[in-house]
Amino acid sequence: MVYPPKLVLVKTGVFSNSYYDRPDSLVMSARIEGKRIETIEFSLTDMKILQTRAVCNGTSEYHDCIINQLNANLHQIARRNTA
Repeated sequence: MVYPPKLVLVKTGVFSNSYYDRPDSLVMSARIEGKRIETIEFSLTDMKILQTRAVCNGTSEYHDCIINQLNANLHQIARRNTA
């Protein structure tokens, strides 16, 4: 089985759709080798993924991997959210 390159999640500032006005929203980008693959909006209140979008509002070939990695690391987001 071939695994995708390491995904790096980077907190980002997105200025469309007023993401920056939502204090309970964490917006991140999933990147592979510096290239943005998908943008993720995560609710800090509900601790769940609200949406993920790739180019042209689609999904990437790594979509399922991104979702799985985020879900597997929810405890880290929760721990940092309370700090």
